[in-house]
Amino acid sequence: MPPSPDDTFATTSRATSAAPLVVIAALALAWPGAQRATAQSIPAQLHDYVNGDRDSQIMASVAESLSDDDIRQIAAYYARQRWPASAATAMPPPEAIGTCGACHLDNFSGGASPAGLAPRLAAQSAAYLLGAIDAFGREDRRNNAPMTDIAKALSADDRKRVADYLAAFR
Repeated sequence: MPPSPDDTFATTSRATSAAPLVVIAALALAWPGAQRATAQSIPAQLHDYVNGDRDSQIMASVAESLSDDDIRQIAAYYARQRWPASAATAMPPPEAIGTCGACHLDNFSGGASPAGLAPRLAAQSAAYLLGAIDAFGREDRRNNAPMTDIAKALSADDRKRVADYLAAFR
């Protein structure tokens, strides 16, 4: 039996509306503290892509295409998600890691801190973490002045050691 026009519309609507959600899922990985975020804090990250404080042509074009209601719904969805608990790595901590815990909390799980809402660092990919630290250090990413200062103070080797250590959390 061929699909009814209503079925075809529903399938097409789901496929069309799912495309931005796939990219937003990537954002959730890039901004891992979403499980503790309020729905209002995620749009700030999306706006950072639009205004150039975070550099990604793909994310900027997706963020620009979202309505405020789309953003609220996406933010609410990711705010409800939960990360598994982090377990410390057996790797010895690099000297430079001491600064990270003040904002990113125990086991680098992120959340509300004295500096505001900090994203989860634990168990992110080393490549992503190193890229983020480098972007702050080069001032390509301008949405967090303290992170820029911290990243600039780290040598390339320290940045890599920090990224590898954080990625080893499971």
